[in-house]
Amino acid sequence: MAAHSPAGMPPVAPDQPVGNWAAWLRDIARSVNLLIGMSDRPALTFATLPTGALPGTQAYITDCNTGVWGAVAAGGGTIHALLWFNGTAWHVLGA
Repeated sequence: MAAHSPAGMPPVAPDQPVGNWAAWLRDIARSVNLLIGMSDRPALTFATLPTGALPGTQAYITDCNTGVWGAVAAGGGTIHALLWFNGTAWHVLGA
């Protein structure tokens, strides 16, 4: 997802240890701050999210079915949401 993940965006591994939550949250905050700078790029829909995305990839969609933090995202809704890919599914980071 090179078009939506700028160089320097820290990877957020889904298997980071529970004892390292502070660093994990700092990585997410840093990534979100980088994404804010990309607000001039068009938003995606769930159906247009890239297949084969790397864990830690983030994207912004306009048709999320839920706004609940951490929930598995799907399309078909009307919620604008920031998503995070954990290697298996896209999860809501914010709505």
